Amino acid sequence: MYLENIKEVIKEKLNVDLDADLSRKRDTIDARHIYCDVARQLDTFSYAEIGKVIHRDHSSVIHSCKRSEELKEFDKKYFEKFNMVFNNTIKPTIDEGIKDHYVFYKKMYNKYSELMKEVKEYDKSQVTIFDEGA
Repeated sequence: MYLENIKEVIKEKLNVDLDADLSRKRDTIDARHIYCDVARQLDTFSYAEIGKVIHRDHSSVIHSCKRSEELKEFDKKYFEKFNMVFNNTIKPTIDEGIKDHYVFYKKMYNKYSELMKEVKEYDKSQVTIFDEGA
């Protein structure tokens, strides 16, 4: 899983274990911010999914992403840490999810195509509308 990969890179490169270290030390906080920002770069995972992996809620992830953007702009050391983690994570391709679910999507497409054909062929002139007052 991609999110687990980010945690492993942070553990290896920044020497911070996000599972074990729940402290408020600057290095740990920075590592959490970096994790959330890198995970959110994909736009594949929701804030809740990202937070679940590090035992945080969605609002903490939103805060971490915003704070990370600020830190990248003003803190050179933080920016270097972020780039080190970002460049060492395995980035999945979006196409993998589509390939895995191709058969399902193909069946759904065929089903809805047939339904649309039926709707287009439907002859509205055969429908009789009953007047409620009659």
